[in-house]
Amino acid sequence: MKWANPSEFINSTNGKQFDTDNYPKNGNKFQCWDYADYFWRNEVGRSFITKAGGKGCILDCWNISRNINAGSEFQLITNFKNLKIGDWAAFGGSKTGHIGIVAGIKNNAVVLQAQNQGADRTHVTRMDFTSFNFLGAWRLKKWNGDDSNFLPARGYWRKGDQDTRIAKLDEFLYVTFPAYGSKEELSKLRGNYFGNMTDKWIREFQRRTNLQIDGCVGPITYAELKKYGFNY
Repeated sequence: MKWANPSEFINSTNGKQFDTDNYPKNGNKFQCWDYADYFWRNEVGRSFITKAGGKGCILDCWNISRNINAGSEFQLITNFKNLKIGDWAAFGGSKTGHIGIVAGIKNNAVVLQAQNQGADRTHVTRMDFTSFNFLGAWRLKKWNGDDSNFLPARGYWRKGDQDTRIAKLDEFLYVTFPAYGSKEELSKLRGNYFGNMTDKWIREFQRRTNLQIDGCVGPITYAELKKYGFNY
């Protein structure tokens, strides 16, 4: 089974129960990991890995196995403010950690749909989570259009990166926003390297468009660039 969009999965699984490993034998079998594992098995055809040999927890899923779990199908998201509906977000703050799918976005929180949370520990429910103890998230590429083609696996470009896709970004900045700097700076902007000039241009773009000014090009900044005509 595969789902065409986040809403289809979120709405069809809310309030249900998922147990993919019959663990523990004595106790609540409906863990948050089971819910994520159900999605991974059905969507990409492999299990959601904790660590080599199994018997790990959500902390291990992120700290040890995040790249294995991402494979080629997911982007890794590390900025809480960049989360969107459909992302699988992992949190620490306990011995095992917690995971669920983002079902809604609020001002300073996300609505996390998951198992083994709140008052009802045996069904999929929804709770608000802030950035406190946020570890990171997996974003299914097929649900996010061409973002997956331009952005790297971790979900954002930053100073120090080198890639041909950055040359495309630099060319766009050079042509579209010449007023952001001097002619000398413009001549240093174009290339495959995300250097000081690209970082400066992106920060200026973020300042003028009221975005978080961090110099990185993630989903939010990328979406804003596309409004001004950027197309990869």
